[in-house]
Amino acid sequence: QAVPIVVSSVNSVDEDIHAPALVVSPNPFYGSAPLLISGLPATADRLSIVASNGAMVYDVALDPTASEQPFDLPTLPSGTYAVLVSTRTGVVSAPLVVLK
Repeated sequence: QAVPIVVSSVNSVDEDIHAPALVVSPNPFYGSAPLLISGLPATADRLSIVASNGAMVYDVALDPTASEQPFDLPTLPSGTYAVLVSTRTGVVSAPLVVLK
């Protein structure tokens, strides 16, 4: 069963100077509620989730005009993951722990 993922962005004129704080909640994630990823820079264009073994388990393009975007997160086994958000100037990341 897929779980909704909600992504929200932050508009900042100085995002190149100050790295945004990417927040993933709830963390640890138990798979029963929507996963919220906030603090995205306004130039975020791609969201990826990578397993601890380096395998990409989720990858989706972001709509730069939307302040919040829901997606269906695939069912992930328990483990540690990295949430990666690509922007025009680089990548910001945050850890994600999944517990089942």
